[in-house]
Amino acid sequence: MADDPDAGTNGEIRYSLAHEGDEGEEGEAGDAALFAVDPYTGWVSTLAPLDREARPEHRLALLATDAGSPRRLARGTLVLRLLDYNDCPPAFAAPRHRAAVREDAAPGTVALRLAVTDADAAGAPLSFFVADGDPRARFQLRASGELYVARALDRELEPRYDLTVAASDGKFTATTKVLLDVLDVNDNPPYCLRHRYYARLPEDAANGTRVMTLETGDADEPSDAGLRYYLTGDAAHHFLIDKVRPRHELAGRARRPRRPGTDARVLQETGEVRVAARLDREQRAQYRLRAHAQDRERPDWECSSELQVALDDVNDNAPRFSTPTYSVTLPEDADIGTLVAKVHATDADLGENRLISYSFVEETSDVFELAADSGIITLRAALDRETQAEHRVLVRAQDAGRPPRSATATLRLTVADVNDNPPEFEYHQYRATVPELDAPGTEVLRVRATSRDSGVNADVYYSLVGGDDRDDFAVDRASGVLSVARPLDYERRQQYLLTVQAVDGGTPPLSDLATLNISVVDGNDNAPRFAQAQYGARVREDAGVGTRVLQLVADDADAGANARLSYSIARGDRDARFAIDADTGYLSVAGALDRETAPAYVLEVRARDHGLPALEASALVNIEVLDANDNPPLFAHSNYSAVVQEDRPLGHTILKFVVEDADAPPNAAPYTFDFQSGNEMGAFRLEQDGYLRSATRFNHRIKDRYVLQVRVFDNGTPPLYSDAWVYIRVIEESQYPPVVTPLEVVVNSYLDEFPGGIIGRVYASDRDAYDTLTYAIAAADGAPYPPTDLFEIDSSDGTLKAAPRLDVGEYRLNVTVDDGKFLGYAIVKVTVILISDEMLAQAIVVRFREVTDRDFILSHRKGFLRAVAEASDCEPGAVVIVSVQPSGEADEDEPGGRARRQVAQDLDVAFAVRAAAGFLPADALRRRLHAHLERLEERARLVVEELRRAVCGPCLHGACAERVQLQGAPRATAAEVFALVAPPHRLRARCACAAGYGGERCDRAPPACADCRAVAALAGDGYLQYRVERGAAAGARMPDDELTLSLRFRTRAERGTLLHAAGRVDYATLEVAEGYLQFRMELGAGPAAVRAAVPVADGEWHEARVERRGASMRLTVDRRSAQAQTPAPAALLDVRADRLLLGAQLARHAHAFAADQVRAATPCVYLILLYFKNTTSHFIFSIIIIFRKFSAISFHIG
Repeated sequence: MADDPDAGTNGEIRYSLAHEGDEGEEGEAGDAALFAVDPYTGWVSTLAPLDREARPEHRLALLATDAGSPRRLARGTLVLRLLDYNDCPPAFAAPRHRAAVREDAAPGTVALRLAVTDADAAGAPLSFFVADGDPRARFQLRASGELYVARALDRELEPRYDLTVAASDGKFTATTKVLLDVLDVNDNPPYCLRHRYYARLPEDAANGTRVMTLETGDADEPSDAGLRYYLTGDAAHHFLIDKVRPRHELAGRARRPRRPGTDARVLQETGEVRVAARLDREQRAQYRLRAHAQDRERPDWECSSELQVALDDVNDNAPRFSTPTYSVTLPEDADIGTLVAKVHATDADLGENRLISYSFVEETSDVFELAADSGIITLRAALDRETQAEHRVLVRAQDAGRPPRSATATLRLTVADVNDNPPEFEYHQYRATVPELDAPGTEVLRVRATSRDSGVNADVYYSLVGGDDRDDFAVDRASGVLSVARPLDYERRQQYLLTVQAVDGGTPPLSDLATLNISVVDGNDNAPRFAQAQYGARVREDAGVGTRVLQLVADDADAGANARLSYSIARGDRDARFAIDADTGYLSVAGALDRETAPAYVLEVRARDHGLPALEASALVNIEVLDANDNPPLFAHSNYSAVVQEDRPLGHTILKFVVEDADAPPNAAPYTFDFQSGNEMGAFRLEQDGYLRSATRFNHRIKDRYVLQVRVFDNGTPPLYSDAWVYIRVIEESQYPPVVTPLEVVVNSYLDEFPGGIIGRVYASDRDAYDTLTYAIAAADGAPYPPTDLFEIDSSDGTLKAAPRLDVGEYRLNVTVDDGKFLGYAIVKVTVILISDEMLAQAIVVRFREVTDRDFILSHRKGFLRAVAEASDCEPGAVVIVSVQPSGEADEDEPGGRARRQVAQDLDVAFAVRAAAGFLPADALRRRLHAHLERLEERARLVVEELRRAVCGPCLHGACAERVQLQGAPRATAAEVFALVAPPHRLRARCACAAGYGGERCDRAPPACADCRAVAALAGDGYLQYRVERGAAAGARMPDDELTLSLRFRTRAERGTLLHAAGRVDYATLEVAEGYLQFRMELGAGPAAVRAAVPVADGEWHEARVERRGASMRLTVDRRSAQAQTPAPAALLDVRADRLLLGAQLARHAHAFAADQVRAATPCVYLILLYFKNTTSHFIFSIIIIFRKFSAISFHIG
């Protein structure tokens, strides 16, 4: 319906449907043919049948127009929705369906879901049912279209169902075909159709050859798809078994889908028993196996069948000889027809395949004959070893198989020799060279001889039969190797012409000869040798560079390059002042010389050859540099000052000029002195000995000062000179005499071996300021000794010295002091006290605080002596002061935990107290002093720091003992009136071990022979080498001033060495020479020797003693002595070594200073006592002798 508010015709409405093409049309195409509208009422009606399944909805475009003018219209849309009506049957998605279900599927298992459609919108519900193909109602359908198992299935009874399924909506019914396969489940065991199988096949059947087919079955489907086949039995690996399936069945089932889990390889197996490995009837002729068919899913389900396979023989084996080679030996004179050998072969095949016949491979042999059936070989022709020593033929063995097989063997016939051919050398002349240095055993060459015979007849043996009378060479009997037998010497023989013989082993033996020409090649086995071991030469210090000094010549016994020498300077020319021509040996000046710097040179010149390895020799060249006058004489001072008293007589010595000239005579002294100025009046004169003397009497009132210019000339050409200035003052004459202070000196001589030296100083004073005092020792009345032999005094300062080896006792010296006018004198008392080891053993040490040794001697000594005497209940003269020294000098054994205060100011005094029976024991003396310390301090006016003790470690088998030891050179502690001369001391603590024990702590147990006496003895061909270790005075030299050697020996040899020590130049040797004992020594100034006039080469025991004191040597044999002196000046024995050889002497090498070879020629030595002393360094050396090398030594224990 439409409304129009207009009236009349303008309000009349007419209805219609809009057509296609009308403006604003919204209706769908074709609707005008289906519907119509009443133009007045507006009712819509259908013109044709409607179909909801084709078009469920229609949209109509309506128009409403009025009758006015102009016309007006309105548009509208009518939507018509059709209601459904069951006018369409249901329809399955497909006319046929296919599905599968396992035969063990449980009821309710869905086998297939069917899809059904119905065009009706809300039709009646569908119902499904099996219309056909399931008479036993195994399947049913649900309303949802699911086809499911309703009852148990059995594939073996019904493997497939062809069902007709229907679907109905109550009015219409639709059907479809369902093909349903029942899938097999492995629920049946396999079974074998036959119990036993038998087959034959040839042994050469190839791998894969079919043997037989097994017949098995299984109710499951497919019948054998789930089976596994295998073989068991001995050698079952020679066969394999595969599954088999009929070809049409395989083709038919190839398109069938596989069940999930089915192995594709199972469907591809062939199913036959086949050959799997190479067969060999000769190893196994028959097989008995068992074939198994096993359910793959149920291994316990299986069946088996027995298989028997027999192999037929094939000619697959060639004959085989009993040995590959038949070796036969026949003498070359064997008869024709002689049996040579019988060959034999076997064949592992059967029947005709094993029938064997024999033949030669090559039918050309005319020596042998072979029987084809038996294999017997006989000799057909005569043999000749020299023509053919060995025959080899191949023998064939062939079977009768098809095809035939064969094998070969070698017949080796050795023809035995008859000795009819001598050996022959390869060459009848051989040449070779051999170095002379080749060691014995070195191969030179190899000769070789062969014989045409064989066996022992061909064995060749070699020997030298001529040309070697010294047996320098040897030839190996079997190999023919010529080798060096003895050391060769090119210098003795350079060429050998040897004859070597080769002999065979036949009977009788045959031989051959050859000549060997051997040339010896020079080897560098001779060191160069200088014509002299030492050379001497002189050269002026002003010699120019290139000046020849001398020519050194060495020769070499070798030849060629081994004898070509080169010279060089090895040592002694650090500043390169000299050069030597490497070829000629001329030694020349290479740099400026200066005699004053180096007056002499000792060069070691080396001559080295050009051999390999090079050898060398050395010689010493002593070059003395001669002086040239290139240094002027020099005064000791450039300015001199002197004072002279006016009352001095003419010729009074004012001063002495000391002049030195670095040059040597005659370019130095004698000197010539002259005045250059200041002596115009002739008040002074100069002596040519350098003394300036007065030539007039001086008067200081007239002239009190002189200035002189003095010139000195040397004796050179031309003379050189220098000047000095002398300032002289003239004063009044002396008014007062000198005053001399008396002096007392105590000298402590340890073991009566005082080495000499300064013992004090005499003090004198003069009130005249410029007096010159002169000291001298005057003869003392009644003195049993000349004092100047034992003592000397310095004339200028009064220093007093004593000679060595001063005897114990008291000496009085009259010392005078002269001032030129007056003479003063005083007595010097020198007391030499013997310090013995007994005294030192009972000595103790006291330490005083803050006092010097000089203050103690001057101010506190007497009070100390009185205090000790009082404490010891003795006279002061019984107290002996052994040594005084500052406390810091020797405290090594003092306990380290104690702190010393102001060590440098404290003083240690070692002393002992004499008693009636020797000395007061140290412990008793120490106890008494402890009881009187206050009295000691009061008397000595000193503070006692301590009574010193030395401490040692634990002594396991002994007790700690302390002892005062003296060491070092004596020194003088001097004041104006008293002087003490004593060695320094040291307080030592050591373990005193019980009998038999040793070691620093008495911890070394006694040896088994602790109570025995052991003496080292030398047999006639032995020697001992000792190493000498020094004590406190260790240095580079052995003790040398004194030597004492005592020994007991016997010998029958006319020559032999007992003791030897040597340095570069110096040496000392005790030896037997020409049947007498002698002692030789060289100190650098020339050799000296002393020989005792007692024959000793008589085999008897002799006692000998050697003593050396400075330049004096004494040799005593069996209490008969001989003496000698060494050339002046007496020097030290400088051996510069730590070795003493007893019973041997060092032999020098070609090298100048290498001396370590030993020549031993030893008398029998039984007892040796050795003692050294060095007085220059004021030490007595303790010698520790340690075995270093020994040879042929016997130890006598008793």
